[in-house]
Amino acid sequence: MRATRQAMSALLPRARRSVRRVLMRAGVALAAGGVTAYAWLVWRPVDPNVVDTVAPEDLAGALTPDPSLPLSISETDVLVVAACTLRRDRMGLYGHPLPTTPFLDALGAR
Repeated sequence: MRATRQAMSALLPRARRSVRRVLMRAGVALAAGGVTAYAWLVWRPVDPNVVDTVAPEDLAGALTPDPSLPLSISETDVLVVAACTLRRDRMGLYGHPLPTTPFLDALGAR
């Protein structure tokens, strides 16, 4: 019994060292991947003159009435627009000089 304990206690520091080494390498790899992803997001080449949006004619299906629905678009007064990271000061509808939201601009002109 005593010999088993001594053998286990002799192996334990070595096992702890190898586990620590593996965890340290995994942590370094994860940190390097995170830093690389963050750097790509921050320093990726983005041309401010290129409009990053969809053309209004490509979204015409959004305004085409669905005959299977009980209401038509002419009878509705509510339009729900779901947008992610859309700021009012970057919309052409509210005076932004670049055509960043041409579809919403066309809806606003109606």
